[in-house]
Amino acid sequence: MVHSCKRSGQEFSFKCHLSNHLNKKKICDPVLQDISVEHLVRELDTPDDECAFHCDFCKKSFKSRQGKFYHQKHCPAKGTVEILKTEIEQIKTQQHESMETLIRVLQNISTQMSTMQSRKLRQNINNGTVMNGNNNINVNIQLRDFGNENMAAIPAHLLTSCLIQLDFADLLQNLHFDPDYPENRNIRIKNVKRRLLEVYRNSKWNVTNMDDGIKQMLNKAARMFMKFMNENKDALLQEEVNEEEYGEIKDQIQEIIDKIDEENHANDVKMKRIVKNIENKAETTML
Repeated sequence: MVHSCKRSGQEFSFKCHLSNHLNKKKICDPVLQDISVEHLVRELDTPDDECAFHCDFCKKSFKSRQGKFYHQKHCPAKGTVEILKTEIEQIKTQQHESMETLIRVLQNISTQMSTMQSRKLRQNINNGTVMNGNNNINVNIQLRDFGNENMAAIPAHLLTSCLIQLDFADLLQNLHFDPDYPENRNIRIKNVKRRLLEVYRNSKWNVTNMDDGIKQMLNKAARMFMKFMNENKDALLQEEVNEEEYGEIKDQIQEIIDKIDEENHANDVKMKRIVKNIENKAETTML
């Protein structure tokens, strides 16, 4: 491609040679047109439509990818842009970390408030009565004996869900620790290290070891499942399980009931897993 000087008419094989010609101290003679050198320099530096490649740093235009690549290696603006990019990334990282910290703080505050409210409610349980002070109004709720809970805390859909999954721990958690049914809070931890529980029975708190308490809770949950299956067999077969699945679930529950009364039930792997799940949820809820 030939590059011509519109002023003197001289021709050059390379654009850079034309640029050198226009930037000489001695200005060429206006043979073709009397155009100022400054105008020709600006025109030469102005990219045409064929310049499809632009520097990522200074936006200068190039006709080829190679020209852009070579220029970017030595572009004066490169260092400044990279510094800005690094600073922007650091700011983004700091903002992200700050947001995560804030979320954790809010979660901790929420957890602490829930724990404090739960502890306050448990501390107010005294001789079978829950005292709930609100705007100088006391609401007295009589605790129910263990084994005589308000079963409204376990609606049919929840009982069905726990039954299908054989989730004894979730069933017992909803029965004893639903905040809408404080009268069912008839079991609580007395001493974690000594593994002691208190069970509300015969209108008073009775101390028992945690293993016996968990055993009583598991026995009650298993018998609740069995009773529900016997009373709702048709509905369960119609909407939830088939005959084979119904029989398998019932056999598993009966097996658990039988093993509860055995002295060596604690060595059974399945029983260990069930008892551990109940114990974990009980400790989390009652602490």
